[in-house]
Amino acid sequence: IPFQHAAPSVLKAMKRPANEAKVLERVRNWREICPDLAIRSSFVVGFPGETEEDNDATLALMGKVRFAYSFMYHFNPRDGTPAASLPDRVSEKVKRERLSRVIALQKRITGELMRSRIGFEEEVLVESLSRRTTTEVLGRTQRDEMVVFPAPASRVGGFARVRLTGLSGNTFRAEEI
Repeated sequence: IPFQHAAPSVLKAMKRPANEAKVLERVRNWREICPDLAIRSSFVVGFPGETEEDNDATLALMGKVRFAYSFMYHFNPRDGTPAASLPDRVSEKVKRERLSRVIALQKRITGELMRSRIGFEEEVLVESLSRRTTTEVLGRTQRDEMVVFPAPASRVGGFARVRLTGLSGNTFRAEEI
C-alpha cells in the first residue's frame, strides 16, 4: 500500500486520496481472506507543513497495521515539482529525527513478525549461493523473506521446502525438510 503518510492534512498537501479508515478497512478485509498476508508500504517523513502530531499519526498507523516492511525516507524537494515550492519546510534535523523513529518502529515490527514465524514450514525459491559460504543457498519465501539454508549450488533455480529455524538480521536460517 503506497500510503505515504497518516495525517489527513499531509495527505491532502501530497494530493493523496488515501485515509486511515480506508486503509484499515482494506487491510482488515485482506487479512480475513489471507491471515498470513505480508503487507508493505512506503512513508515520507518531513513533508512541508508536517507537525510532530502528524508524524505521531503515521507511527500510530504503522502500529495498527503492522506492515511487514516499509520503504521510508524523508521529504527531499525536487525542482519543478509542486511540492518543491510549498511553505513550512521541516528542518533537516527534525526530518532525520522523525525518520529515525519511523525506521526504529518498522524494524521492531518486522523483527516481531519474523520471530513469530520461526518454526513455520515454507516453500522457497532458491535464488543463489549464499554470499558467505558455498555450502548454503539463498532463497525467498512467498512473503519475499530471505532464507539461507544448507544445500548444494545445483538447487539454484528450483524450489525447496524448509523449516525456519532462526534469524540473522532480517534473514531466516532454515533447514530443508
